[in-house]
Amino acid sequence: MSSRKWERMVYRNQQKVNEYRKRAGRTTVNSKVNYDLYTGRSILLPVLFIGVGLLYGILYYGVQSSETMYWITFIAYLLLGIWFFAFRKPYLKVSKTDLATRKWGRERVLNAKDIEFIQVEKHNIVIKQRSSDKLWVFSKVINLFDIPAMADRLREFALKNQIKYINLTK
Repeated sequence: MSSRKWERMVYRNQQKVNEYRKRAGRTTVNSKVNYDLYTGRSILLPVLFIGVGLLYGILYYGVQSSETMYWITFIAYLLLGIWFFAFRKPYLKVSKTDLATRKWGRERVLNAKDIEFIQVEKHNIVIKQRSSDKLWVFSKVINLFDIPAMADRLREFALKNQIKYINLTK
């Protein structure tokens, strides 16, 4: 029996046990999934929000009809920019057989069997999905990812899961 089959069997049995334990009012049994997390820093969206807020603040300061609404809008744009810069960081989670990232507000998980190739460039990492033409691009320029550290971990991931790994950093 392969180790992955064994892991899936343990996971299924754990789900059943947790369901019974919840019904009985007891705490659930957890098995932590080990993953490496690589976070970046979103730049474009915060700059856009802060820029629009400042533009609104400068252009409409003299023509406002409601002073309260003006200040609420101005501060809301600035707070949105700060929120996306400080708290909504882009990330890549690398586990044993899965990759995960946030796309359009929800976490997307990509299994190793669904990955066609992983391409590493000097400032980018591109992950191509097998089922569609969708690409996951992680950029050092746009999102300030640590590309060398991610590349090392993704090389291990690709070797372990028999995924084509293309290194174009030379």
